[in-house]
Amino acid sequence: MDSYSKLQEFKKRFNEFKLQFPHRYAHIIKSPGSTGNNIQNAKNAVNCFDINGEAEDLKNAYIAGWGLRDARNVDHAGHKSELVYDSLATFSNCSRVKLSFMTSSSHDITYSYNCHSSNNLFGCVNLRNKSYCILNKQYTEKEYNELVPKIREHMAKMPYINSTGHEYRYGEFFPPEFAPYSYSETIAQEYFPLSKEESLAKGYTWRDNEKRTYSITMKLENIPDSIKDVEDSITKEVVECAHHGDCEHACNGAFRITSDELQFLRKMKLPLPRLCPHCRHYERIVFRNSFHLYHRKCMNFGCLNEFETSYAPDCPEIVYCEQCYQQETA
Repeated sequence: MDSYSKLQEFKKRFNEFKLQFPHRYAHIIKSPGSTGNNIQNAKNAVNCFDINGEAEDLKNAYIAGWGLRDARNVDHAGHKSELVYDSLATFSNCSRVKLSFMTSSSHDITYSYNCHSSNNLFGCVNLRNKSYCILNKQYTEKEYNELVPKIREHMAKMPYINSTGHEYRYGEFFPPEFAPYSYSETIAQEYFPLSKEESLAKGYTWRDNEKRTYSITMKLENIPDSIKDVEDSITKEVVECAHHGDCEHACNGAFRITSDELQFLRKMKLPLPRLCPHCRHYERIVFRNSFHLYHRKCMNFGCLNEFETSYAPDCPEIVYCEQCYQQETA
């Protein structure tokens, strides 16, 4: 394993070897009425991924659970929260949270960001221990209950219209152009990759890779094949990335080997990488199934079972239903 060429050969052989065996259509354990992947101890979790811990009645959820109930279109949510809609990072016994981001120990929160231990907020930012606020302005309970319906009506009649002509009325999440980062800079690009043209057509912003001014001091062909032949001076080199900055993985074009990384590679007897950290990260992601479900039939001869799976129809894996998979691996 100390040789880069031998390691690449082994990876190729292993990937070919594992394709000879059936794969379970999805990893769903003790979760009746659920579809998606990587779901444990849930009930009625539909089109959900990475769910754990007594979650119930969810739809379109990712990295959620731990007592989450009655939630739809959520990301990073749980810890006994309930009635959550179109929101991210909702934790610690929240209730009736919608169209918001980073909320904990709160209830009745709408279009708000980073608010905690509060209730009845509309369009607020960075509040703690507050109630009946609109755009961070304090109101009485009566004033709040009278004004919020008027705001909703106004948002429905006079929606925000973005550059592509999409209308954002009350009930839709914040427009993407208001985000502090472009689509290409977020992890959305990892799970739902888009080209620059596709991103701009959807109204998302895009940031091209910055031009680098460094000079590469070690070309790919000069990198030692074995870690045994690597000298300490490698930490002073600017190593060429095999993608040469010509990919959609935010490639840096070059990278350095730190002393700690070199020490680790020597200890584990692994060769030097040929890709920059960004490209290495995306290279690992391709081994994970997408967050998209396909309706398929079991590939075991004679089986008529059908299911929803994250294995695309054109994938090379052999995909079995739960029953056939259990029989095959028993």
